[in-house]
Amino acid sequence: MKNAELKLKKGENIYNCCQKLMLMVRELHCQGFEKLRIVPHISPSGLHWRCDFLPSKLVLKRFSIEKSGIYVDYKLPCYTSGAEYNYFNWEDGKNLSLTEMAERFVETFPKMMNDCRGNDKRYTDWFFKMLLSLDANDLPYFFSDDFIANYYIATTKGNRLPMPPAGEAEM
Repeated sequence: MKNAELKLKKGENIYNCCQKLMLMVRELHCQGFEKLRIVPHISPSGLHWRCDFLPSKLVLKRFSIEKSGIYVDYKLPCYTSGAEYNYFNWEDGKNLSLTEMAERFVETFPKMMNDCRGNDKRYTDWFFKMLLSLDANDLPYFFSDDFIANYYIATTKGNRLPMPPAGEAEM
């Protein structure tokens, strides 16, 4: 497995943008939205880190990183590092605190976040340990053009991390 090297056009460290977003997810978990899951991946060009957000009811039980085909009446958010700090078209993302980002995320995606309320201690424990294992310039990803997580998830520095716990969705 090769390492993925991601850089912003303007020379700013892309890892700061993306790790701040993952810290926002940790904040949301602490606020009782423990069923919020992420599916990070590398774009086909290899230039961008992307992250899909979804409730655990849409993650398969048999494969903890795969989305189910269950229909929901809301759009699932997706971030790309090409947006830099303009998370979800928020022009002030760089200056927001993690708490402010979490509040904005709930306001921006209320229907989905309603599905993310509840307890999922196994996932939040895994997520916290995953965050602690990352270096300053490191990001997790579940798939890219040359990698699909089966037994471990990869990081942009080539590290291997444990798979997340299963979701709630049947096939």
